[in-house]
Amino acid sequence: MAFPLLLTSNTPFTAAPKKAPEFKLKNLENQDVSLSAYQGKVVYLSFWASYCGPCKRIFDNSRSLREDLMDEGIVILNVSLDKDEQKWRDAVYVHDIPGEHLIADLSGSVQLDYNVRQLPSFFIINKYGEFEYLSGGGIAGAMEDFKRWNSQ
Repeated sequence: MAFPLLLTSNTPFTAAPKKAPEFKLKNLENQDVSLSAYQGKVVYLSFWASYCGPCKRIFDNSRSLREDLMDEGIVILNVSLDKDEQKWRDAVYVHDIPGEHLIADLSGSVQLDYNVRQLPSFFIINKYGEFEYLSGGGIAGAMEDFKRWNSQ
C-alpha cells in the first residue's frame, strides 16, 4: 500500500485506498481514541516525533493556523511516533501543540497503515473518512479548502 505523505493536488495518488485506515491509539490521558470517533468531522492528521527538528519548527510556525482550523471545527490529531512516552509528553508540554495528542503503539501498525516514511507527515480526512487533497494557494488556500470540506 503506497500513498503520499502530503496530500496536495500535485501529489500522485495511485493504488491508494480511498478510505483512511482505522486506528485506535492512546491519548495524553491514556484513553483510547479511534479515527472513527471523528466520523462526520474533517480531520487534519499529523505524524511527528519529539526528536524531529522539522516537526517542532512546523508546530511553532503553524500555531495560529492550527488554532484557526480548530475554531472552524476541524479536528487536529497529532500522532507521535516516539518510543519513549515521557519524551512525547514533555515535547507536547514544551511546544504547547494545539490539537488532540496520540502516541503510536510500539507495533508501528499506524505508521505502516499510513505508509509514513518521513516526519513530519500530514493527511486530510473528510467527514466520510476519505482522503482529501489541498488545492494549493498557501495557508489562505488551505483554509478555504478546510472550510469547504467542513461545510459539505
